[in-house]
Amino acid sequence: MKAKFLVLVALVLGLASCQTNFIDGVEVDANGEAAVTLQVGLPEDVTRAVSNANSGIGAIGNLNLDAEWDIRYILEVYDSNGTLAKTRMINREDASTETTFSLRLIPGRKYRFVAWADFIPQTQPDKSDYHYNTENIRCIELKSAQLLNDESRDAYTGYVDVDNFKSSSSISLTLKRPFAKLRVVTTDMAHLYTQLVSSTVEYTSKIYTQFNAYESKKIAGSEISGIKKTVMYSEYDYSETGDKTLFADYFFGSENDVVQFTLDVKDNTTYTIPQVVFNTSIPVNRNHLTTVKGNILTDANDITVTIEENFDCEDDDCDGKIEWPSTMAEQLAYAAMFGGEVTLTDDVVTISEGFHVRKPMTLNLNGKQLKYTGNDVLFRVEEGASLTINGTTDDSAIITNPTTTSPTGANGYIAVVYEGCTLTFNGGQYEAQATCTIAQASGGKIYVKGGTFKAKEYDTNGVKDHRYTFNHSDSLKNVGKIEITGGKFYKWNPFESHSENPAMSFIPKDYCSYPDYSYPDGDFYYEVMSWDVAEGRTFETTSNRDQAFELLRAVFRHGGTINIKEHHSYGDTTDVYLTEALIAETRDVTITGKGEIDLKSGVASIYKPGEVSALICAKNGVTVKFEDYSGYVTSKGEDYAIETRGGNIVVNSGYFRGAVSAAYALEGTITIYGGEFYEIANTTNYGAQYLLNCHDANYNDGKKANIVVMGGTFYDFDPSNNTAEGPGTNFVPAGYESEPDQTGTKYTVSQI
Repeated sequence: MKAKFLVLVALVLGLASCQTNFIDGVEVDANGEAAVTLQVGLPEDVTRAVSNANSGIGAIGNLNLDAEWDIRYILEVYDSNGTLAKTRMINREDASTETTFSLRLIPGRKYRFVAWADFIPQTQPDKSDYHYNTENIRCIELKSAQLLNDESRDAYTGYVDVDNFKSSSSISLTLKRPFAKLRVVTTDMAHLYTQLVSSTVEYTSKIYTQFNAYESKKIAGSEISGIKKTVMYSEYDYSETGDKTLFADYFFGSENDVVQFTLDVKDNTTYTIPQVVFNTSIPVNRNHLTTVKGNILTDANDITVTIEENFDCEDDDCDGKIEWPSTMAEQLAYAAMFGGEVTLTDDVVTISEGFHVRKPMTLNLNGKQLKYTGNDVLFRVEEGASLTINGTTDDSAIITNPTTTSPTGANGYIAVVYEGCTLTFNGGQYEAQATCTIAQASGGKIYVKGGTFKAKEYDTNGVKDHRYTFNHSDSLKNVGKIEITGGKFYKWNPFESHSENPAMSFIPKDYCSYPDYSYPDGDFYYEVMSWDVAEGRTFETTSNRDQAFELLRAVFRHGGTINIKEHHSYGDTTDVYLTEALIAETRDVTITGKGEIDLKSGVASIYKPGEVSALICAKNGVTVKFEDYSGYVTSKGEDYAIETRGGNIVVNSGYFRGAVSAAYALEGTITIYGGEFYEIANTTNYGAQYLLNCHDANYNDGKKANIVVMGGTFYDFDPSNNTAEGPGTNFVPAGYESEPDQTGTKYTVSQI
């Protein structure tokens, strides 16, 4: 249908005067003024409606203009200096008639015609102001900013400039609303089974209360912050069927305005309806209707928002219909408020304001990049909500780079997860370029199933590390949860996160974490995987001795196969420097390669009473196996090279040197099929008599501690006849024999 508007038309009427003069061929009176009549009226197709029928249209369609309401018309004319050229004219008419303003103006001059039209009750006895203070056309003010759902607040305004006025000029002016209109419609009334009583809206953004009709713009400085409005449905309600308008509001606006607010709805029960927080920038453009529509009061998962350019339209024929959300930023804000799924379609999406996620939301990065430049948190997951971020390709990325950096502050966090809420990462690249944390569990739960994560280095009194990549809020670490079952983490080991004190593991049972040193420039990541995946892999050490130790440490913690590669030779042949013992107590470990293992210089001993006495130890029934290994395991302190404390060690090859014993069984079994065993000379007073040794009591008690030798070479020690467990100790079983060499100092065991 045709758009509804008010039209200001100049009509030429020949008026008689007592003196006839002409200016530029135009008849004027003694004052040099020509007669002109201005008519202001409504289009013929205006449809009358009962009161409060439809929140999607304005006063013309909603108010009863025949019996209850009149339209008040104000006209002011200004000269080129902005000075009022004529006394203000006000007409009051029923909507079914036109109104006529008769005035005289001097031809050839420039004039501005300014009009304002609003609605007043027919019961009001005069033409005075009702909703608006219009005493100053340059500062029209809303009398009561608290009104909601009241369509009589609708109004129209506009101006037109005529540079060279002539009475024969055709002057037309289309009046438009000075407002943006916002309405929120809930579609879930059928699920409430209650009667709504009221709604309270509190605007968290600024609302303008004054308008300059002379310049047709809102007035800066008239903003009100924190304005609160309440509508009682017994007084102002709409007659929709099924859906319900929770509120409709008018406020002075311009192009590209936005609004934020909270909404509290009460029904006729004693139970609370959760507050709805519209904490994103919802567009509210002048002379446009913004509709937020969906399951507002229950589970809001299918909300739509539209903007209609002319909200007096009663069908879908309106021109210039605008959809919201349209940009990726708007779609993210929409999903954060109302839930749903968002898939990035732009290569780079830059966000400057963070989001409060209050409904179940899924973000598909889709091979695109999301960049956050704000100085807060990108996603705050709260009020029981969940956020799932999917990144199926390496190009999928979220990068935070706030304008203000603070490695200890929250600006630049990708997410904070509050109690009762969850965050899940499924693949993608994540980097916090200006802060030390990717995500924090503030009582909530974080699940990392895949992805690559890098946070800024944190400086603790000169000690720089990445310990806070993921962390708990200190006071809530016993409430929240961080569970990591996949992904890679830059220089941070989630198995022992020192973000917590004491250090905490974020990796559940049957999952493991290994450092990956294959990156250039000294970079490395810890990779988390399931044991089923790790079991089929062989990890390899690098030439960096500290990195080699860290990798060995990980393998002994989690199990697996490690190839200790030979990188060093000549004067210093050690390939792995140990600063603590390697203890296998959860899963089996296999060692291969040629690299040499030794204590780091300055570490005299790694002995810990009741815990470990050797460089390599097996516990809890776990087996450590040396297979295709041709390197050295050397203990130069008062320790052993290898030992069992309830586990098992199998030696097929390698070289083992100990200060007291090369191999010691406190409890469990050491089985030797090959390799060479030495006592390090001049380090103790024991000599080689304890080269292989068991705990005496456990050896004698049903072989709780045992060494079985079925191969290998032993220097200054006969495994078939020694004094380790008393004279005549024999570690060689039947079917095998120990034979000395020609010097009688080296014994080799072989099968008979």
